[in-house]
Amino acid sequence: MDAQPLFGQTGDGTTTYHSGNVPTYGGYSGYSNSTVNGTSYTPATYRMVGAVPVTRTIFERNLSITVQNREGANVIEGKVKSEGLSGNLSKLLPILIDSFFEEFPGISGKTVTVTKKQ
Repeated sequence: MDAQPLFGQTGDGTTTYHSGNVPTYGGYSGYSNSTVNGTSYTPATYRMVGAVPVTRTIFERNLSITVQNREGANVIEGKVKSEGLSGNLSKLLPILIDSFFEEFPGISGKTVTVTKKQ
């Protein structure tokens, strides 16, 4: 069984209010203090907080091809096996057939592995 990460908030954001006096020079009035106010914000933090189990269905696909001559003798025999997450045979059957003929006619009795992406 696979696991999918679960992300969540791990810390709250904080808002900090600031105020104070700053010495200023006012021209004719000379030196004085001015009040300064401000706000700063630190955003919340997010991280992986766990994992959720994920169940996936793996489909096994098998295709057997037998071609016979007029007398009924087998001329060509072959099998294609695949597995994956898709059960859509209308999409996969052309890929399976193409894989069968990838190394055609090939060496009699030899197993060939062909890798294709869906």
